[in-house]
Amino acid sequence: MCEYRCVVLAEAGAGKTIEFREKATLLASEGKPSFFIRVEDIDRQFYDAFEVGDEDAFDSWLASSEEAWFF
Repeated sequence: MCEYRCVVLAEAGAGKTIEFREKATLLASEGKPSFFIRVEDIDRQFYDAFEVGDEDAFDSWLASSEEAWFF
């Protein structure tokens, strides 16, 4: 199995959040399992933290063998 990871570091205001949210939205619109959660929101109820994706999409992906994208 091939796994990919990427860490993007940049100053506040550089556009990371916007870029990641837009990329997650684009992938989801293409029917690919794609999710966006802000790091600072992970401490609240997990399923409520999704800005792109939702509980149903996440559970569907978990039950599949598909590759997913997390931002």
